[in-house]
Amino acid sequence: MLDDRDYMRSTEGSFRRTITFYLIAAIVGLFFVQCFLLLGRFNLADVLALRREELFHGEIWRLLTFQFVHECPWPMHVLFNSVGLYFMGVVIEENYGPRHLLRLFFLGGTLGGLVHLATTYLPHQTSVGVIGASGGVLALLGAYATLNPWREMCFVFLFFPVRLRASVVLWFLLGMALFGIIFPFGGVSGAAHLGGLLFGIGYARRALGASDDFPLAKLFNWEAVLPSRRNRPSRTFEPSRSNGGTSIELSRPAKAGEPSSGDFISREVDPILDKISAHGIHSLTDRERKILEQARAAMAKRS
Repeated sequence: MLDDRDYMRSTEGSFRRTITFYLIAAIVGLFFVQCFLLLGRFNLADVLALRREELFHGEIWRLLTFQFVHECPWPMHVLFNSVGLYFMGVVIEENYGPRHLLRLFFLGGTLGGLVHLATTYLPHQTSVGVIGASGGVLALLGAYATLNPWREMCFVFLFFPVRLRASVVLWFLLGMALFGIIFPFGGVSGAAHLGGLLFGIGYARRALGASDDFPLAKLFNWEAVLPSRRNRPSRTFEPSRSNGGTSIELSRPAKAGEPSSGDFISREVDPILDKISAHGIHSLTDRERKILEQARAAMAKRS
């Protein structure tokens, strides 16, 4: 079985074989099926859209199927989602593999649909269903902007190209999503967009190793409230000299039978450096990043 990186090497230079292509093909293909069935006055969205009444009656498959149907026959809805999925999906798939792409797209879309259903209980909202892949696409965009907040993104606005930082785009979309919840407009589900964006931010933070330098960093600093992390004993790195060179020692509460600090460093730091060499810095977990930061700070103080 191929892992994510083997998969990407086997599909390099062939967009036709990527998961992103198959997702777009499924969305566009189903759109044409919708159009064809609509000629016979059968609306496929009635069967596949996500609505709370049907969901509460056990039709849980709608959590998946609503993401593949779009407004029909006007093609702009499916066109924008397909273009967005192409640009965001290719980047995520190439850098992090197909499994992360699928998790972001489907889980982000599902959360967006559930947030939409939750907001239908608000006084000014109606219990209409939701369709479209916007939640999943915005989850991909949210993850990209969280991982690359200072990268520029290019948009065409009134036929003019506009370049904005990804963090600015993310803040704008979050604001528009909140505005759409408070003041619904144009049949657009701001709640589904908001759910997708927030899932993308959280997923990038927890699963893809995003740094603290991203929008909503304090809101997604979950390490401070997780019991498993909060109750761990504190550890600090202290530099020492040995044989004329510089080494790093780990200072922590001593326990009987524990390995020496040097053994701990060789067991913890060296594998992290090997992991960066093999898979890149984005593959590191939060714990591994903290160990490297402490080690770097200790070395800087000694030098």
